[in-house]
Amino acid sequence: MKDIVFSCGTSMVLGVLFYLLQAHEFLQEGMTYSLGRSFYLAWIGIFCFLAIGFISYMNYVNFWFILAPQAIWT
Repeated sequence: MKDIVFSCGTSMVLGVLFYLLQAHEFLQEGMTYSLGRSFYLAWIGIFCFLAIGFISYMNYVNFWFILAPQAIWT
């Protein structure tokens, strides 16, 4: 499961980076390139995906028990 999450996250990050590399490579001199909202939304989506994966992993390794050892876990 961790391998799938890692490879999916890596693919998303590399996809965005290669898109920017391609855009930079094919711009002609004097042209400008502005990043649209979809670029930032993509990075927010990637961050949320990785954050949810990290929190899920912390839940899997029972990390929350370390934070509250005297709590009753059912």
